[in-house]
Amino acid sequence: MCNTLVSSKTHVAAYSNRKKHFSGLIVLISLLIIQTGYAQVKVIVNSDIHYEPILPVSLDAYKSVQDRDNSTQNPKLGFGVAISGGGSRAQYFGLGVLMGLEQIKDPAQGANRNLLNDVDYFSTASGGGFAAGYYLTIKKNVLLAPDKTFNSFGDFWLSRRRIDELQEFIWQSAEIWDFILKFKGYERNSRKSMPEVIDQQLLQYDPTPGSKKFSERMRLKDFFVSVSDSRQPTLPMFVANGTVFNNVERLPFMPHILKGLDVNRSLEPVDNSFENNPAYEFPLTYAISGSAAFPGILPQVQLGLASTNTKVIRIVDGGVVDNLGYKTLIELLSSDHKVTDEAKRALIIDCSAVGEAERYSDKGIASQIGVLKSALLFTVDSKYVTRKEDIENDLIAHHIPLTNYLMVGFNTLKKRLMAKDTADDRELIELRKYLRQDAGQTESSKASDNRWLELLSKFEASVKLHCKIKNPNNYVINDDNWQGNELRTIDLITFDDFKNFTLADDLMLYELASQIETKMKIYKSEKIILTLAGKYVVYLEQNKLNQLYHLN
Repeated sequence: MCNTLVSSKTHVAAYSNRKKHFSGLIVLISLLIIQTGYAQVKVIVNSDIHYEPILPVSLDAYKSVQDRDNSTQNPKLGFGVAISGGGSRAQYFGLGVLMGLEQIKDPAQGANRNLLNDVDYFSTASGGGFAAGYYLTIKKNVLLAPDKTFNSFGDFWLSRRRIDELQEFIWQSAEIWDFILKFKGYERNSRKSMPEVIDQQLLQYDPTPGSKKFSERMRLKDFFVSVSDSRQPTLPMFVANGTVFNNVERLPFMPHILKGLDVNRSLEPVDNSFENNPAYEFPLTYAISGSAAFPGILPQVQLGLASTNTKVIRIVDGGVVDNLGYKTLIELLSSDHKVTDEAKRALIIDCSAVGEAERYSDKGIASQIGVLKSALLFTVDSKYVTRKEDIENDLIAHHIPLTNYLMVGFNTLKKRLMAKDTADDRELIELRKYLRQDAGQTESSKASDNRWLELLSKFEASVKLHCKIKNPNNYVINDDNWQGNELRTIDLITFDDFKNFTLADDLMLYELASQIETKMKIYKSEKIILTLAGKYVVYLEQNKLNQLYHLN
């Protein structure tokens, strides 16, 4: 479920009873890799190059998002959010940040104005698309519904409807032995394909009569309204970014780009439902699935072309090119001609995390499966690394002031700890002794999980003591059933409660959040910690976010 608190020990013990079942499989995989390597050796002599690049990000074909309801958003402010990759960790940390943005308000702007409602553009890579896709699905079907049951995304998050009726997690194992055996099945329709899983479990699509989920599929037309369309925009623009497998091009899923590529259907999995209007009827789940399709872990998406039956476009993880999603975000902001360059703002949510991972392994022979899994997950966690200079050079190139962007993430917590740490803080000293106990000793995965849960209990007890958390709506609280859907006390921590956090609380929250791995299958306790950490980093950066929100 999660890494070890002090050290991430090898999981040899967890694999020992599986090793004999997979030894032959490893040999087969090795032969396939070798065969693939030889098959890719090509010699091209006197080739004629007829290459047309992917169309650039542009807003010329669409109605402006600044034409949305002005009672909830400022048409003079261009605000965009990028959410990085990181599987379900990125999803829930990103959702926590979004809930925090609802607390950044400008009273002069009106009661319905907050920074989350003012987001005009989302650009995501990989798991970050889970966060934006889920939030925008709820915004369309619940928050903008005529009955106005909920006043905010945060209210909905604590509601019985989310807890009892609407699943927001992808309950799918990303363990290597699962996907090696089932990989092609999740790509095709021989079992429930990955786009189908994301549609049903994340985007709430279920056309079955009587279902409590939504009967209308989320499509690109929900975010992009053609200039020739009679509709007016109601949602922010959302662009999930994939990578073209053959030549490592960034592919932002936008209608004009898909049209330029001649895409009209999906081949794996098979889906011709958007063939007649492929640009705008393109299902959102394919954009998210393609953006998150890390080779070997999650299956690729193969898109068919209207002009040929012999060629396909293979889409894999967008994080290969830009794991922060910042490039497309800056291009979207640059293309918004309804606001001045000085009024364009960018928030980049970096969901990567390391924690205090142990660098040493126990002496001995590691299992082949363990090495294979660790190598793949290491690659997932260390995709294209972006430097601060890369972001700032792009901002300068697009004439957006460097003072107009902010990056938040797990490092926001870490920097606070480093800045505020004191040697004479008794509570902090005792906590560090606890965290360092048994360091360097072998620990099973189960023991590691138990220690994580033990720290969670310490954290819950501490924040209850410091914050005096109230339950104004009489929610049913169950702090013991951590795997269930019941709310826990720390779900009710408000923005105002954060002022009572101690440095020990900060350290526990950082340790708990940063030790959650990049993965898809996630547990209730991990979701709570990640969303809380996301809200907390917004609290820590609220002064800077207020500066971004206000126009001079």
